[in-house]
Amino acid sequence: MLKLITGETVKLFSLRSTWIYLILSAAAMFAAALLIMWSWGRDEPVTVPRLFTGGDLSMIIVVFAAAMMAAADLPRGTVAWSYLSSNRRTGMLAAQVPLIVIAVTAAVSLGVGLAVPVIYALGGSVDFTMGGGTTETVVSYYVQWVVFATLAALLAVILRSGAFAAMIVIAEIFVVEAMLGAIGIDALRPVLDLLPLANIRVLSAGEFADVTHGRLTAAVILAVTVAVFAAGAALIVRRRAVR
Repeated sequence: MLKLITGETVKLFSLRSTWIYLILSAAAMFAAALLIMWSWGRDEPVTVPRLFTGGDLSMIIVVFAAAMMAAADLPRGTVAWSYLSSNRRTGMLAAQVPLIVIAVTAAVSLGVGLAVPVIYALGGSVDFTMGGGTTETVVSYYVQWVVFATLAALLAVILRSGAFAAMIVIAEIFVVEAMLGAIGIDALRPVLDLLPLANIRVLSAGEFADVTHGRLTAAVILAVTVAVFAAGAALIVRRRAVR
């Protein structure tokens, strides 16, 4: 397994596109934090939740980056070299997806981290007090990044297209779940109960909108969702032609 991880690491980070996606992910959080400082005013300290206000914008970039990195060598057919070098295709997938998720999550974290000293350099300050929902906000964004980056990467493998995978996941987050949460139709509540973002918010805050179950059930639903996508990706990878 160590050889697979090493090989996937070299393959992933030897691509220029990987670094472009990671830089964009970090830049989105960095820029959003600075904009918040300017809008908040330099006389008032920027709170930690406001530092993470760019998390929603970053979600689009994180999903797109994860999907495109996972599908980087699929359309070109260069994945054939990986398949010919090892018969452990499922192991390759198991190494690739976590690496992508860790990379994009680290990138957005770096964006926030770099923004802090710049805020101080520009005459502002940051209030690092962890209270009043601060912890829940930070946890929510990290769980969102991890879950949706994982789903985007797995879906890209299934569809053999990073662009299609990213569009589907982004639409699910910002269109489907937003609409179901807003319209409040009783017949559609069971659907909202099963969707990822609603359960992430239940997991981080303990409750969300009309979702009736608690954190444990939300965690189980998220785990099952990821497992289903992972099983589908593994099945397709094992049957995919070497070309």
